[in-house]
Amino acid sequence: MLKLTILVAAVLGGTALRAQCATLDSTGNGAAGTNLTLAITGADVDQFAFLLLGTSAGSSSLQLGPFGTLNFGLAQPWFPYYIGQTNPAGAAAVTIPIPLSLPVSTTMAGQGLTFGLESGTSTPTLNSCTTNVITFRIG
Repeated sequence: MLKLTILVAAVLGGTALRAQCATLDSTGNGAAGTNLTLAITGADVDQFAFLLLGTSAGSSSLQLGPFGTLNFGLAQPWFPYYIGQTNPAGAAAVTIPIPLSLPVSTTMAGQGLTFGLESGTSTPTLNSCTTNVITFRIG
């Protein structure tokens, strides 16, 4: 779904694919029975915000044909998790309650991605931004 949405937006207009331009940070230790908050800050206002979650840092990309390539700092496989739109400060966050009874603990890697359409010109432009990669533990 994420790939299709980006592709449709890119077809409608130009693209402005930017490298790291925002920050992803975590709050909490991810221990059982606590909350873990993952927050994107420093992004543009009113952008769609996603967390890309995987098991390790690395390198992967999403090809957008003639419209460019989005490069990520996560090894495959990773999956997108939509966290909402960025607020007037360019931030979006999600808080994850960690269950008390997890069978195992695991280390994960995450990277933020924001994108949206900029329509200040005659041709809409797809505006995207990635964050740094962080690792965090759950359980």
